[in-house]
Amino acid sequence: MKRFLGLKIGCIATAILLILSLGKGASAGQRGSTMNFLILGVDEAAENTDVISILRLDSSEGKVTVLQIPRDTYCNADVYGHKINHLFSSARAKGEERDEAVMLLRKFLSEQLSIEFDGHVMLNGADFMRLVDAIGGVEVELDEEIALYNGKDLVLRLGKGKNRLDSKSAMIFVRHRAGYAMGDIDRLRMQRIFAEGLARTVTGSLDMRAIVRLISVFKELETDIPISTAISLIGNRSAYKGVSPQIFTLRGEGIKGENGIWYYALNRYENALLCSEIFKTERESFDSKMRFLNTKEKSFEKIYFRTPEK
Repeated sequence: MKRFLGLKIGCIATAILLILSLGKGASAGQRGSTMNFLILGVDEAAENTDVISILRLDSSEGKVTVLQIPRDTYCNADVYGHKINHLFSSARAKGEERDEAVMLLRKFLSEQLSIEFDGHVMLNGADFMRLVDAIGGVEVELDEEIALYNGKDLVLRLGKGKNRLDSKSAMIFVRHRAGYAMGDIDRLRMQRIFAEGLARTVTGSLDMRAIVRLISVFKELETDIPISTAISLIGNRSAYKGVSPQIFTLRGEGIKGENGIWYYALNRYENALLCSEIFKTERESFDSKMRFLNTKEKSFEKIYFRTPEK
């Protein structure tokens, strides 16, 4: 499903210049000013989608919202280990083409969260590094110094305050999990910090060469987002200038199943409120078929059905 979009880079640059000079982009969404995009980071070796995020853009209010879905989230589906990051890879193992497999994951999330998607992007490690290089790196701001190790080997040290990440250090920063007290949840926290820095970079003062490089990389990505939409979003990026993205994670708890595998078990009440706030959906619509519930284990049910004590 890789889209070779057939526009020479000079034509792309010309289109971008026209959009920027007019100060507005063409309408790209079906629902007015809001658009939802599924962002997937895939492990090419096992084809697991170890990064699953939903990006929501609201140009009328200048809001950028990201919802992170932990890769270990339990899902009641016919997939290996009942983990959400195996939905894509399990479909692939059954012979589905990549575009069909990603649409199965997209359909599952659309139904359980009761939202519509305007498109998706699937990135592997090389894609991610090319995007970071295209915009000249990303600046992240830390509350404290961190040192990341691979075994006994120091792989990245960052100081308190502002740090500029190139593509290699950015990859380490967003993928590292060894040594974190809460494993994948701490990694999601680091990915939130990176997303905040990325938003500041993209909505800031990118020069035309960076924009052309960014579009050049985008047209090689595995995506169903038309090039016209990408150009429109970049041309309209001033609508989000100076905006800090609101980044949330589906709410739940880590729990060890009877099979000995660790999962992230969702709480239906808290996530119904969260998704209602983000996507303006009816609270009752969240996971209406209870596909995030393990009905065979009481410990999962306690987390799923828990409500605030009155």
